[in-house]
Amino acid sequence: MKFEKIESSQKITEVLTTIKESGLKTFIWKLGPNGKEIAEVRLQIIRKKRNELVFIPVGNIFQVEKILSGTEQINIFIVDDVMLFQSQLIRVEMDYRFTVAIPEKILLMERRRSLRLQVDDSIGVKSKIVLERGQFQKCFHKSIFDISEKGLSFFINNTEKKDFHQGEVICHVELILPNESIVIAGKIVNISPVDSSLNPHVTYDCYKVGIEFIFETNKLELKVKEVIFSFHKELSI
Repeated sequence: MKFEKIESSQKITEVLTTIKESGLKTFIWKLGPNGKEIAEVRLQIIRKKRNELVFIPVGNIFQVEKILSGTEQINIFIVDDVMLFQSQLIRVEMDYRFTVAIPEKILLMERRRSLRLQVDDSIGVKSKIVLERGQFQKCFHKSIFDISEKGLSFFINNTEKKDFHQGEVICHVELILPNESIVIAGKIVNISPVDSSLNPHVTYDCYKVGIEFIFETNKLELKVKEVIFSFHKELSI
């Protein structure tokens, strides 16, 4: 991943103002004994003269408490524009509103707006696609080629292609993780031929299916974002 490093005080202020005024989805995180702990927060106040930022919890206050406990440096991640920065924790209030120092630098991902990860066996996620065909269902267990908070893709062979139709909404797209499964709806947004002589990821001519997630609840969307973010162990400052 390539990141643009923002170090200008004026530019940092502009970026932080955009995060605050646009209400961009923001998370704090730290590495714990069981992996990456993550919680959603919101930037509420920018105190430029005092060099402070004030964040408030969104949702799970106890998860915020867990991350802040015993921490001097807070890792902050903005999902929508893929930004990262680290700030010194100044104080925590009774309602777990907390204040941090304005960061000295912000890392902005150059490549794309959503984190897209090519999946291999080390990631430990598979998919199950269930297609409704009248009174019957057709189930496909597929290795995922790549995945992001917006969707995923996988390969199908020539025989399977007749079952997949661009524009079709699929009610059951299941992400199978090591310790849980998540069922999401999705829409087939593209089906493109893959030439095995030009693509090192396949050994036969096939098709790549791209599915865009359809989230029925904000809670489900947040869960998927947390899962995708947890795959990116290399995201650190």
